[in-house]
Formats: sequence, structure tokens, C-alpha cells
Amino acid sequence: MASRIEHSGVVERTERDTVYVRITSHSACGSCKAREACGLAEAQDKIVVVKSPDAAHYAAGEKVMVGVRRSAGAVAVILAYVGALAVLLAVLVAAVAALSRFEPPLIIIDMGTATTISAIDRNKNFLGGMIIPGLRVSLDSLTSRTSQLPKISLDPPKKVIGSNTVDCMRSGIIYSTAGSIDGVIDRIEEEMGETCTLVSTGGLAKVIIPYCHHKIIIDDQLLLKGLMVIYNKNRAAS
Repeated sequence: MASRIEHSGVVERTERDTVYVRITSHSACGSCKAREACGLAEAQDKIVVVKSPDAAHYAAGEKVMVGVRRSAGAVAVILAYVGALAVLLAVLVAAVAALSRFEPPLIIIDMGTATTISAIDRNKNFLGGMIIPGLRVSLDSLTSRTSQLPKISLDPPKKVIGSNTVDCMRSGIIYSTAGSIDGVIDRIEEEMGETCTLVSTGGLAKVIIPYCHHKIIIDDQLLLKGLMVIYNKNRAAS
């Protein structure tokens, strides 16, 4: 069995040391023995990001061959499922903690690498929620894809309207994130037809929540408290 998985593609664009290649699923992909590691058979098109010091030598529309070690492809597939499972578990643990401490209905906002928002009705039913790109993910994308914008800290902006590049970026990322959370809360409460208790956790909650218009409780230890609740219930059951 070949140690590499190779697939033809077309250069979509280049940025600094990065080449974005569009690869398209072919009829043979469905029967390919490497499909579990490649994953391409599940979609018609995928954009593959390739780091290369020679990125400037490639042009949009150029046909290329993309290769990856079979072991790396398998690891990527495993991590894709593990990552999704980890997000789901974190959401459920936060829900357990929130229900043990606050009166439903509840909206729980967990601000980490991704921002997850969960809704629980007054009968303690978990309704679902949403997953939003995290603040740092959005900020890193902005600075890495816009050559003239610098990396910045998350120091509080002095005012909403910035007067220089750094202040504009800080104000933009913080107030836009706070505004999106306020807006999502309004829409969830409208859909549920009731006002909810609002709880937030995660490493970035203290950075953003003070700028929200809604009254949102910040609990940095929510996930740990949820794990403790689950542990105690299992210990009691045994």
C-alpha cells in the first residue's frame, strides 16, 4: 500500500508562504482505498492549505499535485472527530453546571477557541445552540490575511470609534463580538418566547461580556463545577 495519498488540484490563490489549492472529488474517489484518510469522497470540492516557502512561484489557475503522508491523513480524520466530540462534551458539561446553580430557562455562552451558545428551556430540556468562530480565531484570520494590519493585544478600547489602526482593530473585535452575542441572545429569547438567565464562561468571557448590553453572569469555573457535579452523581450512584 502506498505511503502517500496524492490528488490533483488547481491553485486557488497564494498568500505569503501559503498556497490554497482546490481539489475536486472524482468518480474514483468513492472506491479509493485511501478515502478514509483522505476524506475527499465526502465532498465535491475542498480547499487544501499548503505551507510552502515557494508559494510566490505558484499562480492562480495553475494545475498542481497535492500529496500527504497516509498516516497524517488518518490522524487528521481522527482529530476532526475528536475535536467535534470535545466541543459537544464541553457544551454538555457547562449545561450540567448551569442547571445545578441557576434557574432555567438558560442561555450559556462559552468563549474559548470557538464560542458556543446553548439554550435550555424552563423544563430543563437542552434545546441545542450554535457554534461561532472564536474571538482569537477571527482576530488571527484578520491579521494573517490582511498584510498591513498588525497583531494586537486585547487591551480594552478607550472608545467605540477608534482614532488609529490599533484602536480601530481593538474596538472592532471587542464591540463587534459583544454586539453579536447581544444579538444572538435577543434572537434565542424571541424564538423561545421567554427571558432567560444568561451565563458565560471561558477564557475570553471577561474580555467581552462587560461590553454586552445584557446582564450576563460570568463564571470562570463553570466547566470544572459541571465535572464535579457529574463525578458526585456517579459516585453516589455506585
